[in-house]
Amino acid sequence: MLKIKDSVDLKELEKFGFTYREHYKNYTKLHSQKDYEDYVDNYIQIGNDRILQPYARLLNGHDKDYIDKTQVIIKDEFLDTIYDLIKADLVEKVEG
Repeated sequence: MLKIKDSVDLKELEKFGFTYREHYKNYTKLHSQKDYEDYVDNYIQIGNDRILQPYARLLNGHDKDYIDKTQVIIKDEFLDTIYDLIKADLVEKVEG
């Protein structure tokens, strides 16, 4: 799995579109509003463990109830973001 290196200040993630969510104590990068309108919730989350966790979940119609972590095609934005983090030398591969 991929992890943000321990030597990296997590504030560095803000340059890549991540925002810190105080309530959840993690950095999250949401993807397009169109995904939400299409009832797909896409985001990458990085918590205190520094592990990159991409989520793609379907929303259940208009009531917005979540179907937990359904398998959805990984969006190009996920791959682009992860690629950018790797190119910036912020990421390392660790055993899962």
